[in-house]
Amino acid sequence: MAETAVTKLTAIADALQNTTGDAGVVEISAAIVGLTSASVAVDNRDYLSAANTLFESVASDFDSTTGVFDSKLVYTTDDVAWIIGGLNFLSQQATGDARSDIYRVFLGFYESTISLAGVQLSAPPGKSGAMSSPWEQNLPNVNYYHSANTLPHPMAGALTVAGSEITWDGSEWQLNSDLFVPASAMHLANEFNWVGPHLGSIPFPANVE
Repeated sequence: MAETAVTKLTAIADALQNTTGDAGVVEISAAIVGLTSASVAVDNRDYLSAANTLFESVASDFDSTTGVFDSKLVYTTDDVAWIIGGLNFLSQQATGDARSDIYRVFLGFYESTISLAGVQLSAPPGKSGAMSSPWEQNLPNVNYYHSANTLPHPMAGALTVAGSEITWDGSEWQLNSDLFVPASAMHLANEFNWVGPHLGSIPFPANVE
């Protein structure tokens, strides 16, 4: 059974290595997730190298002043989840300058789409809430709430709820739809779980040196 699973996994990862830089930031991010996962699962650094090469293509498309990829101005919740997931997982496996480069794109995109675009319609209670662990209560407030987007009561203190689509119009974000799409929202919520706040969390916004 294990051998069959590994064979299937490597076949998928081998196919993902054929992903090109013009596939689009969402497809590339999904490929990064798959390649990074395969690299960890079968201990094959070639897959991680391929994921890093794909990252270089999305990094060249990223505008650090707006936190938006130039080739894509409209983002669904699923799109945001794939991009956050790809960048976050790759950053966990990278080292040195490569990790810093990934963090810069990751933090910029997260801050822009999650904290500033309005896609997050509600937020958990934070470190003073009943759900937080004792060690979480010692983390700085910025790990929980962005200073530019502290949600008012009653939207603060609720489960995280996401809208379904946002658009960057060249100067500001627009929330196209506040429709709650369960599958997409769950995808994004799962990616949030891997970002934090948790041990080793990185605060938002943050400058990565």
